[in-house]
Amino acid sequence: MESTSWNNDKIGIERLTREEERLDSLYKQEQQKLEALYQKQKESDSHASKYLENVFRQIYELGCSFISLLETYFPIERKKGQSETKPTLTTGVYFDMQLVSLIHNECNNIQFENLSELDLYVLLNLQRTNVKLIVKSREGERMCYLIFKLYEYLKADNKKEWRFAILKTTGIKEDYYKSKYKAPVSEFPSRESKEFAERINRIFKELS
Repeated sequence: MESTSWNNDKIGIERLTREEERLDSLYKQEQQKLEALYQKQKESDSHASKYLENVFRQIYELGCSFISLLETYFPIERKKGQSETKPTLTTGVYFDMQLVSLIHNECNNIQFENLSELDLYVLLNLQRTNVKLIVKSREGERMCYLIFKLYEYLKADNKKEWRFAILKTTGIKEDYYKSKYKAPVSEFPSRESKEFAERINRIFKELS
């Protein structure tokens, strides 16, 4: 177009102008199609995002927790010969939700893997559940101290049976527990263990 204009070629300029207009029209049409496709993609992504999170496992675990709580108050009669996994200690309410909530706020996803408050309540009260209490790496010593404080706080004649059951639940061996449960309040504890013991002691002091 520029070279044609220098040559003062009017016919050439008109031809190239028409060609430019034609191509510009085609470009705008394709641009509109592309914008329509982008809009469809945006709508499709928005619709699909509703189903990205799989909540069925959460619903299942919550349902198991509710069932274990219901069975505490309304035991289900089972047919003779029907297999049933019995806990090592009679289920019940050994710790109330207030204490469980305070421990959950302090320890959840720190000393043990992430759990809901209800799951922790069920586990500490040795009620039937499929949820696991998994001690995090390098937190065994502090978990032993927490179990020791719960053991001290527990008002029950079968405290030792409860401790045996909760150690089995957490996968902590009794020999390890006996050698580590007072480490956070020993003469030379680590800074993390010392601060943890102070926070845990404060919880039980508030409830005493």
